[in-house]
Amino acid sequence: MSESNQKIPVFGEFESRVVNGFVVDKSGVRGISEIEASIAAGDITQSSLNSTTNEIELKNSKGTVVCRIPAAPFIKDGMLQSVVISEGNFVFTFNEDGIDPISIPLTDIFNPSNFYNKEEVDEIAKTSETITVAGGPLADDSSDNWPTDWKDDAGNRIIPEGVTLQEALMNLFLKVINGTVTWGTPSWNPSIGKPTATLSSNGPVEVGTEVTATVAVNNSVSGNTRSATCTASQGHFLTEDGEWQSGNKTVSKAGTTSGSNALSCKWNNTTTAITSGTTKLKVVEGTNTLSVSQSGMSAAVDALPSTKVYASTNTKKVLSDVSATLSDSKPSNKALTSSNSDTIVGYYRWNAMAAASNAVTATASTWKFTNTASIASVSIPDGEYLVILVPSGYSLKTATQMGLDFTGSLTSETVTLTIGGGSTHSYTKYYWKNTSGSAAAVDNITIGK
Repeated sequence: MSESNQKIPVFGEFESRVVNGFVVDKSGVRGISEIEASIAAGDITQSSLNSTTNEIELKNSKGTVVCRIPAAPFIKDGMLQSVVISEGNFVFTFNEDGIDPISIPLTDIFNPSNFYNKEEVDEIAKTSETITVAGGPLADDSSDNWPTDWKDDAGNRIIPEGVTLQEALMNLFLKVINGTVTWGTPSWNPSIGKPTATLSSNGPVEVGTEVTATVAVNNSVSGNTRSATCTASQGHFLTEDGEWQSGNKTVSKAGTTSGSNALSCKWNNTTTAITSGTTKLKVVEGTNTLSVSQSGMSAAVDALPSTKVYASTNTKKVLSDVSATLSDSKPSNKALTSSNSDTIVGYYRWNAMAAASNAVTATASTWKFTNTASIASVSIPDGEYLVILVPSGYSLKTATQMGLDFTGSLTSETVTLTIGGGSTHSYTKYYWKNTSGSAAAVDNITIGK
């Protein structure tokens, strides 16, 4: 710019004198106050003109925009091309021939002595001398978790000289704990559901009674997943530069099945071909058992993938030198078998009764089961009979009249009676006819083996 023309057609309605190429009065330039505030607010090291937004962008040393200033006050007829910071000056460049760049010293805008730089602030944030801990809220810490290297030769707790605020807070309020990682043994426990094994009655029933069995295969398989868990005390990482993961790490692999089931049935330990819902099974004395087993299916699963897990600190930092790797091999296939059963109890019937005749041809549903071994008393009208029927395998133990043994007064014989399901069984029949002219009572009638 020539000395004959000392007008700057850049600042809108302002026309400012220029001395040696610099603005004499910065307060007369619109926008300069905003620039000054932006520089005071951060580490301003560069600036540029954003032609899209028509703003001057002020950036810090990292290239981050910390402030934007409208460029309109600096533009006249679209002549301003760029604004940069160079050697401590704002340099305005124009896109019109004949106009030289204009430099404005940053010291004309603000006093650098009024501001700290990053290094100076870092130093201010550090302790300037050693601080002995005494009388403060941490002085009475009975657990003594004080950092080991924060003690003087006498064992007093101190905050050393030159410690930053970050270091002080972390040492006083955060104890770094290194985590551990340990893989457990891979597990795989496939099992198949129990087959159906059901009897048509829960019992008890009279010996000889027939019951119906319902049987069926069960193809439902559970537990057919192989898995292993890595116990991580402080969470874990899957890669050294990955994201922190909470809790433990579990890997798994689903298994497959093959084959088909076939049933094997037993009734009272004897292999029996059973047509479900049709086959009749005869009950014997004691506990009767329907047993059903199935086999024919098998399960298979592949090895778990090799997996490396890194330990973490309680501050969620990876411990690159603390890791555990899962190594697995494919297990052998497993045969899937299962069984089920149902039971029913059978008893013989017996009785002691008064009857017009001693002729008895069958047991009755009102008679007692042999698990009830006594009848308190039977009253026999004059001219009728006392009849006691005891199944073979049992005997009459007691029978009294007026407190005296009455068994010697009884006649006995062996008879065959029809029992449950149309079967027959041998019985001992005891009988006595009352001819006393009045009713007679026989008490305490018991049987047993």
